[in-house]
Amino acid sequence: MASQHIVTAFDDELKERVRNVAEVGGLAEQMVDRSISALMRIDIDSAEDVILDDRRIDALRKTRQGDPEALDWG
Repeated sequence: MASQHIVTAFDDELKERVRNVAEVGGLAEQMVDRSISALMRIDIDSAEDVILDDRRIDALRKTRQGDPEALDWG
């Protein structure tokens, strides 16, 4: 029974990691679209928003990896 528990726990963690990668990947894809749009419109405010979102994505990724200082979105 212990081996089944280990397999189930591993499978659950793997599924969670796949969801996290998909979520962060989706956010990154949106950022690329928004950054291209900001460049084409020469929109500094939008470009700065994308930079802030990049920091948020980095913090999200680090948090999910267990970094306790990750939520400093400064």
